[in-house]
Amino acid sequence: MLLKQHGGDLFKAMAGMFQDIISDAPDKKNLPFLKNALLNMTHKVEHTFAGMFSSSMMDDSLDKISPLINKKYLNISEDKELFYVMQILTSVTIRNFIEKFSRDLTDEEAINNYTSELTLLKYGLYRKTEE
Repeated sequence: MLLKQHGGDLFKAMAGMFQDIISDAPDKKNLPFLKNALLNMTHKVEHTFAGMFSSSMMDDSLDKISPLINKKYLNISEDKELFYVMQILTSVTIRNFIEKFSRDLTDEEAINNYTSELTLLKYGLYRKTEE
């Protein structure tokens, strides 16, 4: 599992997962299905994807992956906030898959875009200034 491989670093694991999924490796037989589903996304399909990450399903998934996530890397005070972190990361990830396929980005372009967005999320969008 990528979380174990990256010492529980959720951001590194997400970047690894994104790269693995979009790579053109011959064993990626589900890539055409994913591309078709995302390019033909309708409200109904979007609702289905969102349902995959409903609070009850996310709670079940979080119970399984939470122990694998090194929370010292995250700015959260309780596991409940991990739910929101996962929702944000999931939204950004799905949008980047759509961008890759709809704009015919190379793997390198898609990975660079996704990495840039993860970096912004990881370090924050708001610049801290001394007053």
